[in-house]
Amino acid sequence: MKKCRILVRGENLQSFLNALSNRKIVLFDVVFEQDSLLFSTNYKNANKILELYSRSNYELCVVKAPKYANIKEFFLKNLGILIAVCLVFVACFAYTNHIWQFKVYGLQNVEYAQVVQAIEDSGVAKGASKASIDTQSIENAIVHNIDGVALASVNIVGTTLIVTISEKINNDAVLDNTNPIVSQYDCVITSIKTTAGTALVGVGDRVAKGQTIIANYVIDSQGNHIASKASGQVYADVYHTYNKTYFSKDAVLQRSGKTYTYNDVYICGIPVLSKNKSGFERYEIETSTQYLSSPIPIKVVKHTVYELVEAQVDVNLNDTQALLEQTIELAKEQLNITEADDIITYLSNNGDGITISVSFVTKQKII
Repeated sequence: MKKCRILVRGENLQSFLNALSNRKIVLFDVVFEQDSLLFSTNYKNANKILELYSRSNYELCVVKAPKYANIKEFFLKNLGILIAVCLVFVACFAYTNHIWQFKVYGLQNVEYAQVVQAIEDSGVAKGASKASIDTQSIENAIVHNIDGVALASVNIVGTTLIVTISEKINNDAVLDNTNPIVSQYDCVITSIKTTAGTALVGVGDRVAKGQTIIANYVIDSQGNHIASKASGQVYADVYHTYNKTYFSKDAVLQRSGKTYTYNDVYICGIPVLSKNKSGFERYEIETSTQYLSSPIPIKVVKHTVYELVEAQVDVNLNDTQALLEQTIELAKEQLNITEADDIITYLSNNGDGITISVSFVTKQKII
């Protein structure tokens, strides 16, 4: 309820209150002073009281009142805001009835860009009206225009066109595997079962990447090599290795303290991209994302660019435990390792410095 605060000066203020009470005018927060009366009342009652005592001996003054009597008056006096609100509702309606992004699932060999191109070739682009989209036509375009796609399913969820791909299975290697099978990893064999060809390694053997595991031949009783397919199942402990050498003086990149900030803005999924104009020769970037409180979905991605400068630091080569822990963290970052069944480390002193080797061991099927 909108209220007004009114100050009244005059004689016999109690009679003034009684008169309002007889007219069933409700007052709030009544405060008496020596020769004045202060109270609050409904906005509509305020105008009635002012008119009623406009020619009386009482002096009435409105000390506080709402700027606008109602929403209608607010918008009439602020046509720009009214127009903006209308535009926002129109934009929201238009936004929710159009497609603003594509999502594709099930890709392994087929590229995302190929699917998007097929969608656009079928006449659908970002911003297209949902009512104009023929999902069956898009499915046919993807299947017929992209090699390697067996099935495609297209659905519309919210403002997103979702495509689920089922790729064709290439059985050539299974049906006609005439090449030898070579290891794609540095590993130690833990289990091997050959169904065709000749195994050249056994359990416990250390195998280098590129080394033949199952040859594409068999050996007869006279020792002759007879051509054969190569197939089987092989399990191994796979080694992912990282090496780092430390010297007593080491050059590192560290932040200079200078920063530069720029923002990318996405309005209804449409990007308004900025550029890194910091001019830093070496730098690293941290990003953070926030959504603005707005009827229209607005996402702001803040990029903070930190200048990096080269500095010389002293390295305590005697603190091998700290160096080892540091190397493990660097190895995880460089090799993108999150989990491992075992970690093997090796430290060697080469006179001028210390070299630490870290190997993450994962047990997996390699064939």
